[in-house]
Amino acid sequence: YKSCNVHKCQNLCCNAKKSDDSYSIHLCLKVCDKMLPCSKHKCDKFCHLGQCPPCAVYSNQDISCACGKRVLKAPVKCPANPPYCDEPCGKQLDCGHICLSNCHHGDCPPCLEYVNKVCRCGKSLIKNVLCHKEVLCQQSCNRLLSCGHKCQIQCHKEDICIEEDSGQSCGQKCGKNRKLCGHQCIEICHSNQECPNTLCRTLIKVICECGNREAFVECETQDKLISVSYTHLT
Repeated sequence: YKSCNVHKCQNLCCNAKKSDDSYSIHLCLKVCDKMLPCSKHKCDKFCHLGQCPPCAVYSNQDISCACGKRVLKAPVKCPANPPYCDEPCGKQLDCGHICLSNCHHGDCPPCLEYVNKVCRCGKSLIKNVLCHKEVLCQQSCNRLLSCGHKCQIQCHKEDICIEEDSGQSCGQKCGKNRKLCGHQCIEICHSNQECPNTLCRTLIKVICECGNREAFVECETQDKLISVSYTHLT
């Protein structure tokens, strides 16, 4: 390897030794060309070990703050940030308010004015909230869905109510009465489809024939099986 310890010597028969290179045969004369910490310029030194030296480039142009009231006169050594300016930005934001931040480059931060805002669903007026914040009223929608349940999503726009024809379940318990035992179906809403043929898990009270003992057990009535039994009896 040459002095940079990166590039290899290309001489087939080299007289230089690791301990004796008095003629600097292994001195690397390639340009480093690595990006400097300023991220704008590259190192123009010969290939070397260790970190590159600081950028030595000078700009012949003035550097000013965003509003132009603070200026660094040329020549300016790289890297150089725009001068600090404590003047108010004053740009008009999309909401119509004025940016209250100090002078800055780039996009303005979110609006910091406190206002009264109508919530997302439009039912309530929320007072003294940051202008850029979306506010929620915590009220359930309660719109009647085609499955028969009321939408329980809190404070939302009307167009996102979950409808039966969207192929999605509203996520609530079905609540319909089962055909034979009459207890409520506790499965997740399945819209206008028939309740699934599962064992009824509703607790019921059973009493022995003499009436001295009673207990609570699961109904476990399966509509389809009972229906078949009734068919055979008739």
